[in-house]
Amino acid sequence: MNNITFLHLEFDDFETFKEAAAKWSLDFKQLDSGRFVGDISVLDSQQIQIGTTTLNRKLDQHGITPAGYRTFIVPKKILGGSYVWRGYEVSENELLIQPKTREFASITNPGWGIYTVSIAEDLVADFFEEFEPSGLIGHSMSAEVMKLSSQLMNRLRSQLEYIFDTAKQNASNIKKKAFRQIFFKGIPSMILNYWVSNELVENIPSSRIRDIAFRKAIDYLNSCSTEMPTIKELCLISGASERTLQNAFNEKYGFGPKEFIRKQTLNLVRQE
Repeated sequence: MNNITFLHLEFDDFETFKEAAAKWSLDFKQLDSGRFVGDISVLDSQQIQIGTTTLNRKLDQHGITPAGYRTFIVPKKILGGSYVWRGYEVSENELLIQPKTREFASITNPGWGIYTVSIAEDLVADFFEEFEPSGLIGHSMSAEVMKLSSQLMNRLRSQLEYIFDTAKQNASNIKKKAFRQIFFKGIPSMILNYWVSNELVENIPSSRIRDIAFRKAIDYLNSCSTEMPTIKELCLISGASERTLQNAFNEKYGFGPKEFIRKQTLNLVRQE
């Protein structure tokens, strides 16, 4: 069983923050005046590291990402419209792909925040093996900045928000089945799918998206022997909105996912 560790740090002093950031090979310079406030949260397993940072001042940032990982950056909702990363002016709907050099530099405005997702190189290689035989790898893989629709980026941000909100509520939540499914499967698969087949992901018909979401939901529910997910968790696991799942279940069964979970729970009780 892969363990996940959770770290959450809050700062109200820039020098203390700068000292802590140096442990992750990051260097910051404050470019404006005013009281500094920031926070860092990290969820870490041996093969996946997911972090989030929010800072309230204008900063110049330099550093390197973790060795042995490919790192992807997901902007939070950006105040002021954009910020500069590796010379690119990026917006909140762009997925940033850290190159193998691992070096980065950025200038960020007050209120800036990101999620970072670092995936072990061997997991990335395993994922590629599934795509290469079918020729699905798109031509955009060399890009460092990938423009996605707001719908796709919001779907990814929703999963990232869930894992940190859930961990902050109670650190023991990281042991939940739904949490682990989203951390180990949902987020890495979504990012790598976007990266290797961006054009295809954007152009999937809505009916096909509904079918894919339904199959993911059913496969997950069938794997649950005791701990059933909430509807919100099921939406995140399947990568679909509650309305999409509702329509998919109604089409297949004549009732929605809440009723399916209720019946599934009753069946498990009968089996016991």
